Amino acid sequence: MRLNQEQITYIENYISTFQIKYYEVYMEILDHMILSVEAIIEEDKTISFEKAVIKAKVEGFGKYSFREIEEERVALINKKQRKEYGIHLKTYFTLPYLAFTILIFSSSYLALNFFEKPYIMALVFLPIIFCLIDWSKKQLKYSKKNNLKILKMQNYGYLVNLVTLWSNLFNAVGIIGVQNLSSSVAYKIFASIIITMSFLSFLFYVKLSKKVTEEIQQQIFV
Repeated sequence: MRLNQEQITYIENYISTFQIKYYEVYMEILDHMILSVEAIIEEDKTISFEKAVIKAKVEGFGKYSFREIEEERVALINKKQRKEYGIHLKTYFTLPYLAFTILIFSSSYLALNFFEKPYIMALVFLPIIFCLIDWSKKQLKYSKKNNLKILKMQNYGYLVNLVTLWSNLFNAVGIIGVQNLSSSVAYKIFASIIITMSFLSFLFYVKLSKKVTEEIQQQIFV
């Protein structure tokens, strides 16, 4: 049997008592619960609707909260992002894109020989500033729907962290005194690697942010 709107509203209210954080997870659980309740009532004509709801919850998600499914979805998104980032980096370390990576590294190394450290390292922070501004705009526009967080916005946070990772590494090394070796070849090579990886991570952000935005618009804000 198909549930009526009043019964669907009952299930929505029931699910809301478990303080689910993410809109996508909420909708996934709601769809699952509706289908399960319909199947249970169809199979057992004597069961009450309220008991069917509880049975659907226990059989589908266990006795307690929906926290496990939320954690699984967040972990799945992070795993997918790590995999895509690895593929992205691998692309730029194989032909024909390897030539582009070498060009960035070489240009950075040469620039370090002609400019003081603060000027050349600004190249690392410019992409970070861009990403933070873009991320802030997306947060304002897509952060919530129906008072629930948008899970796909986790992608943006992860992407920003990838871009800032390399500058943080550079700063961490600088704190322990490597900046005192700024005239050394080893330091210039290290700084060039940081600039190169930051730029490649920035390209990944630009590429994936467009894709994520389109997915959010299509799946959530329709």
